[in-house]
Amino acid sequence: MELRGYSRYHLGIKIKSNLALDEFKPLFKEIASEKGYILTGDENKNTGINDIISEGLNFGIEKIGEKDGISINFNLSLRAISFVGKNPEEVSKIFKESLEFLESKDYDLPAVIDFFEVFAQVYFVSDKSPEEILEEKSKLDLSKISQMGEGSINSIKIKSKSSITNSSDPLEITLEPNPLRPSKEFLVTILKQNKDRDSISDFYTLIEESIKSLIE
Repeated sequence: MELRGYSRYHLGIKIKSNLALDEFKPLFKEIASEKGYILTGDENKNTGINDIISEGLNFGIEKIGEKDGISINFNLSLRAISFVGKNPEEVSKIFKESLEFLESKDYDLPAVIDFFEVFAQVYFVSDKSPEEILEEKSKLDLSKISQMGEGSINSIKIKSKSSITNSSDPLEITLEPNPLRPSKEFLVTILKQNKDRDSISDFYTLIEESIKSLIE
């Protein structure tokens, strides 16, 4: 089992609903400029159909800046700022620097931020068929439904107990064959939310060994 790479690594900051979003956009443009990001103002906002498709139909998202494959985005509908790329370490770096920048401007982060979020899509190469591995890991006896038709386990979704009880610390992991390489590669999708900035910023350091130990 080997981690091949990331399709997407996203770290997000959810702003509390009682605060004015307009106050935060200039702040993140300032940090983006300081860190050498190419700013994308309203007049240069991506609105072409190819841009919309490439962003997964994420309407309401304005790209603030971009550098080395990492973008800083302002999501009006979700009241969030996101940092998106394919290099978790670099995404984590600008995430941490942005929080430090807010603190340098005397913002009280617990009063301003509702929670932090990580969303990752990761490819793992396997020596065995992902579908075969998922069937081995599942305790379901598919022979019990043989009269209804033949079935197979082609995905497993894991949710933390706190997700079920509506806690502020949800975790979701989905394991499935990569649609582009279903015979030899997993696509692992992870969503994690937490009020602790450090647990989110350093979350990428847990992914490889945790997922490998789960699948192998």
